[in-house]
Amino acid sequence: MSNHMDSAMRLALLLIIAIALYSKPVDAQTGSYDTVKVTVGTGRPVSKAVEELVSRYGYVVTYEDPLLTYEGDWRDVTTQVRKDLDKYPPGAAGKVMEPRGGTLNLTLPSSHSISAETMASLLEQVVREQANTQQGGRFRVEREGELFHVVPAEARDQAGSWVPQAPLLDAAISLPTEDRDRMSTLAAITEALRAAVGVSVDLPFMGGIDSPDHPRQYRLGAENERARSVLARALTVIGSPATRLTWLI
Repeated sequence: MSNHMDSAMRLALLLIIAIALYSKPVDAQTGSYDTVKVTVGTGRPVSKAVEELVSRYGYVVTYEDPLLTYEGDWRDVTTQVRKDLDKYPPGAAGKVMEPRGGTLNLTLPSSHSISAETMASLLEQVVREQANTQQGGRFRVEREGELFHVVPAEARDQAGSWVPQAPLLDAAISLPTEDRDRMSTLAAITEALRAAVGVSVDLPFMGGIDSPDHPRQYRLGAENERARSVLARALTVIGSPATRLTWLI
């Protein structure tokens, strides 16, 4: 595989903690709804659809990118984003690649108050629509009460064949139980994940974590526990009733 493809895949594994400032849905409807048609289209349409659902309905949904190794799943955007090509001989500048992505057409309830069961069915609609595109990755939905995870299930290998893919956060990790501040808590999780799977996971963006309602130290530990569960537990501890935290990888 070419170097620019390797670089793009490493970028896809950066851990980003996003802040979901939404109230927990109350008095959720369980009956029929009026609907609206919504179209999302980016290099990562499932991620964009998850953001749309979270902003509309207030449930916490996490998202993990698939690891894309098939060259047909990427597109060259060098000429669109690089402003310094005149400084290089033709073809000498490093290429900038992004997932090819696509467009998803969704039918959503117009009401912003929906049940967790309806939210689950909407996420299933998203992953079904994505599978129909035959591009990028295929996903599955996991649910823990009113917390949802959209994780990769399959992707194409370098030959273009669909193969199962284990999500990064399925890996089992262990942490010594001790007191840490917010950033150290998250850094300990990413370091344990790096040790477990051999993939460098960074924290390139943080925002909105500080809360005066919470102590500066948090006690957290794990013993051979899925990284996804440990991270969700950490964000529950670090968050507050008014600030619910999620992530995008």
